[in-house]
Order: sequence, then structure tokens, then C-alpha cells
Amino acid sequence: MTKMKLVETVRLSSKEGFFYVSLMPVAGEEKPKTVFKSNKESAARNVARQFAKQYKCMVAFEESTTMEEEDPGPQEAL
Repeated sequence: MTKMKLVETVRLSSKEGFFYVSLMPVAGEEKPKTVFKSNKESAARNVARQFAKQYKCMVAFEESTTMEEEDPGPQEAL
């Protein structure tokens, strides 16, 4: 097992009611590594911020949405 030496971004994503914190490597050949999973957004945000401080990088917040959420109807857009 190899350890990640350089982390470009700490990613916070949500999917199916869970929040995941992943480390995104600088090297393209390495895979992202999920380091934390929680059902509470505040706990996941705090962990993501701590990793960002540790690795001196940015946090990217991502939410998984469905097509219905991205494209509001004509009445909702007004």
C-alpha cells in the first residue's frame, strides 16, 4: 500500500444521505482516497476542513443531484 504524498484538493460529497470526505491526489495515476463517511453534514465539513489545513489545500463541496433538481419547471424559475 502506498501513501499519498501530495493532496491537491479535499472533496466533500453527498450521496444517498451520507457525506464523504475524499483526498484528491495531485498525481493523475493515483485514485482518490475516501477517508471519512458520516450521516451528519456538520461532522463531515469539520473533518474536511481539518484535512485541508493539514495538507494546505482547498476544500471542494460537491452535491449529488438528480436531473429534476437541476432543471426547475417554468413556475419555479420565476
